[in-house]
This record gives sequence, C-alpha cells and structure tokens, in this order.
Amino acid sequence: MIGRGGGVTRLKQHLAGGYPDVSNCPKVSQEVRRAMKEELDGKKALKYKQQRERELVDSRSSKEPIYDEMEGRGEVPNDEDFLAALNASRTQYDYEQNMQHRSCSGASGSGSTTASTLGRSASTRITSTQGGIGRFFTSMGRRRAVDIADIDPLAFPDQASKQTRIDDAYSKEKKKSIGKSIAKFFHFNHIPPNAANNTYYRSMVSNIQKSGPGIQPPTAYEIAGPYLDEQVEEIKTWILSCKKQWSLYGVTLMCDGWTGPTRMSIINFLLYCNRKVIFHKSIDATTDYHDAPYIFRLMDSVVHEIGAEHIVQVITDNGANFKRAGEILEQRYQTLFWTPCAAHCIDLMMADIGKLDIVKKVVKKGQSLTKFIYNHHWVHGLMRKFINGEILRPGATRFATHFLLLKSLNQKKVGLKAMFSSEDWEASRYSNTTEGKEVQKIIMSVRFWDYIADILIAVEPLYVVLRKVDMDKKPQMGNVYCLIHEAKEEIKRRLQLPTKYQHYIDIITKRWDDQMGKPIHLAGTYFLMITNF
Repeated sequence: MIGRGGGVTRLKQHLAGGYPDVSNCPKVSQEVRRAMKEELDGKKALKYKQQRERELVDSRSSKEPIYDEMEGRGEVPNDEDFLAALNASRTQYDYEQNMQHRSCSGASGSGSTTASTLGRSASTRITSTQGGIGRFFTSMGRRRAVDIADIDPLAFPDQASKQTRIDDAYSKEKKKSIGKSIAKFFHFNHIPPNAANNTYYRSMVSNIQKSGPGIQPPTAYEIAGPYLDEQVEEIKTWILSCKKQWSLYGVTLMCDGWTGPTRMSIINFLLYCNRKVIFHKSIDATTDYHDAPYIFRLMDSVVHEIGAEHIVQVITDNGANFKRAGEILEQRYQTLFWTPCAAHCIDLMMADIGKLDIVKKVVKKGQSLTKFIYNHHWVHGLMRKFINGEILRPGATRFATHFLLLKSLNQKKVGLKAMFSSEDWEASRYSNTTEGKEVQKIIMSVRFWDYIADILIAVEPLYVVLRKVDMDKKPQMGNVYCLIHEAKEEIKRRLQLPTKYQHYIDIITKRWDDQMGKPIHLAGTYFLMITNF
C-alpha cells in the first residue's frame, strides 16, 4: 500500500494520491480523496505560515526605526501642550535608541523597538475633510499593544547573527546531538518545553551562534549577581522614562486586593500610563480591618506619592468598602475619578443571574452530576469512553465559572445520554443506587437540557463582553457602553419573548446604572466616536 516509510502522513498521501513516493489507493472514493487532499494542503499552508512568522520575528531586528515627527499633528494648534508631547516622544525615542545600541555581548536588538514602543507604524500624514480635534484623533491612527520588545530590545535575536540553517550546516547526527543537549537541560531542570517559544530563548541561541566556540557560559554567581543587577537597573531606567510621561498622558491608579492560600491579605497598587503598566507597591493588610476609612487612607497615601495632578482615575473592585473609599477620594480630589472595575461589574451581573431560582436549580443539578461522576472511578472511566474527554470543572473563584460548567455539559450532551442509556451502565452496580438513579434522571430529562440551552443563549453575549473588558491587549473604556448595549440587544434577539429575556435585562441594567454610569466612560465613548468617524 505504501511505497516506503509509514505513519499517518503517508497514509493520508496514499488516500489523497498524486505523491511520487507513495502509491495511490485504487479503492478510495472521490470524497475521501478530496478530504485527504484538503487536509494535507492545509497542513502545508500552516507550516508555511509558521515559517513566515518566525522570519518576521527575526527580521524585526534588522529594520530601521520608523519615526514620523509630524504624526498625529493634523490641524492641532502649535500650543505648548502639543510641543511638550512631541518633545516627550523625542526624549523616549533617544532613550530607546541608546538601549538598542547598548551591549555587554555585542549590540543586538530589534531596530523596530522604538517604533513599537511609540505605538507607531510606517505611516504618512492622513488628510481629511474633518477639522479640529476630530482630525487630530483620526491622524493619530490606531496603536497596538505593548510587547516585550518595547521594554527590552535584546528580547529578539539580531539579524546579523542569523546563520545558515542547521540542516545545511551540520549533519542530522550533529543536529540531534545539539537537540538532545538542549532537551536534557530543559528536562532535568523541570523547564516547560514551551519555554523554547520565548523570544529570549531564540535571542540566547542567536548570541551563542554569533560568539562562536571558546566562550565560557556564565556561572550561577554571575547570573544571580552582576547580570541580575544589570537587569534591575535597566528596568529602573525604563520605569523612569515612563514616569516622565505622567504629566503628559496622565495616570490610572489600579488598586487590587488578593488573598492567598494561607489567608494572607495583600493589596497591590499598579500604575497605567500610555499603554504601559508599572507595579508600584504591595501592602500586607492581613491584620487590618478592611473598612472604607482604611482603604481610603491607603489610596490617599498612594495619591500623594504619585501626585494628584498626574492621576486621572482610580480603579478598584466593586465592593462596598472600595466604593465608599473611592467616593471619599473623589470628594477630596476634584481632578480625579473613581472608576469601578468593569470586569468585576459584569461578573456580579452573572452572579445576580445565578441567583435566579431556575438558574440556581439547573446549576445545582449540573454540579451534582459532575460530583457523582468524578467521585467514582468506574463511572469516570465510562464517561471518558463515551465523551472522549472531560467535563470542564472550573474553580469557584468567579461567578462566571458556573456558566462554563453548563456550556461544557451542553457540549457533551450526546455522549452523556449515550453513556447513561448504555448496557455497561445498566449492568453496573451504580445504576441501582439512589444517587445513580437521580443522576440518570437528570441526564435523561428533556427539560434540564432545554433550561441549559436557554441560560446559555442569554448569558453568552454577556460572557463575550466579560472576555473583552478583561483582556490586556486593547483598552476597552471607549467600547464598554456600546458592548453592554449590544449584549442586551442580542439577548432580546435570541430569546424573543419579553417573558424570557426581561429578567436578564433588568439585572444588567440595574448593576450597570448603580456602578458603571461614570462620566469618564461616556468621555471614552465620545472620543472613540470621533476617532471612528
């Protein structure tokens, strides 16, 4: 059947036909032949795409930085604020040029790092019929998210160090020897294999290739001592460059509470400015009572450290103590806003939906059947046989996880029904137990699955909003009003009848009006509209 070799790929080639080193199957249908051909072509295209992405990463270090000092000016008057913004950009550009050409092992780094940090791409001045601030925002263009190269130009390998492909330069035996040596270092030090996808791994290999033989590797002392100290100083220098932009762009102060497994309570303060987040400090609040006055004192002290004139907004979670502390802070400082966390607000909407009687009953039944399955090894093994996988059992840290459980059950619906109607189940001792009969009754209930479908239909649009506002890649303040409005309209469209959707809409509206009706969100929406139109 197969000319030489073997494996799944050659079997697919045998079925697809048209490969010189593999014989064609004379009995395969045209439909199967076409499917195998599409599968092989898709893998070939994916491999080509991955190769192009690797080449793009390497090419970043060889490109000259793009800096257009006219970018973003549009028709804005030549005032002092705008000139200050332009000078700040130039200052950051000069700093990052110095970072790019610094070297303790020969300069290597991404030549496009500066352009990345400034959020610029190769661009020309945009002409528009709009005037004033609308034209200014349009000409700025869209900015991409910050990546590691924006902090450290050495994160990517230097193009100059790129050598001949190892397949061409060495024999397969030599390549295998190198691969085994690197793999042993990973395996014996418990390093996850996907660490090889890190840009610093490729940069390290690139520098070793460029340096050639005879260079001694750094010792443990050097890694934990001088080199670590240098990294710390570089990060401190980078943070200072970010602080210079506070007066220009303003700062968002983020306050986040966290309780560890030992019940140690930590309150973290982070600073966001111009698409960059900086850790400011942590406070051990384990022995303190977290009432509104205490939270206010903490936030007030951080505001003094940063400077109230730099802070635009303070973001916290939606707890009553943080809300009251934020309101007091707004009263003391008239120039800043307290803003509750949008992701936490949506999470609380889902918690309120979870308190509805019908939702609570369905979630409880779903939890009981997963508990039964995973508490009995034989039943668990039978389930794996029928659904070919696992039921998602997310932790109880967020209210949205209940709906992930229902979604996972709905996806495994056919397999679970087949399992509890199989001869293996009927012949087992578990089918005669009270708990087993109750679980089987739940699985075979048409109403149970109908309720799950309705809940998922209603909650999925809200979950999509949660995913968007909780992501780090793109700021969502300007979009959050539109996203909530679109979610409510989508729920109405899906459920159609007011008797089905109205209680969901009421919950979303009440939570939003109570917590998220802030002027700063409206301002973000307004500027987004100017940018788009």
